Amino acid sequence: MIECYILAGGASRRFGEDKTLFSIFGKPLISHVVERASLICDRVCIVIKDKSKYKFLEGVCMVEDKGKEHFALMGVLSAIENSESEKVIILTSDMPFVSPSLIYRLYTESKPPITVYNVNGRVYPFPGLYYKKVLKSLEEQISSGNKRVMDFLQRVGYVDIRVKGVSFFRNINTRKDLEFIFNSMERIFLVKGMTCQHCVNTVKRALFDVEGVSHVEVDLQKGEVKVNLESDVPFETLKDAVERWGYSVIGEV
Repeated sequence: MIECYILAGGASRRFGEDKTLFSIFGKPLISHVVERASLICDRVCIVIKDKSKYKFLEGVCMVEDKGKEHFALMGVLSAIENSESEKVIILTSDMPFVSPSLIYRLYTESKPPITVYNVNGRVYPFPGLYYKKVLKSLEEQISSGNKRVMDFLQRVGYVDIRVKGVSFFRNINTRKDLEFIFNSMERIFLVKGMTCQHCVNTVKRALFDVEGVSHVEVDLQKGEVKVNLESDVPFETLKDAVERWGYSVIGEV
């Protein structure tokens, strides 16, 4: 079973309001993270202080952040203690554009004690895969007063997977970080062969894995797919991504 925990304990000070509830493409930011994680993971949980905060989310478990303060390492500790598996994927609630395939690759290529991504020379602690064996070291570091995630990675060691594709790792910290959304391009095209919700999820997963795709909506009845793009992604790239999974792209609307 692939378990995923989304850390949602931040105060959103730089954003000016609770960014996890801020609407982008018609739904709260947290919903985008959950959607992408759910395409890969069997169990998706959110680590949060107020377990009633996200009542609108379905099929998601809520795990109480056990710390008095909000910081990422405490969220990781709460996730690992709650986990039923030897290793868990950790995401953050402010990374709504993470690729499902990157989540899956973390799980399949993971090595203890921690596996993370190295993007163009920069190590990202999240999304990351953390083994349960780090629990004691994690408790010790938190008890020492050191809250820095990168210090913890350096302390226990980690394996990094080197990739490109910076947009998949974009954090939403300020309103300025959302400017590209309001200038995003939209493409609508018809897809033949979709017959059920599984097909919808497969098409979404295929397109979420394309660099530059920020949002996907699928109308199963019409066989219509709407894609929001932060950059000028060629139509052929979108077409190839969908047809690789056995569906036929008829053309743009």
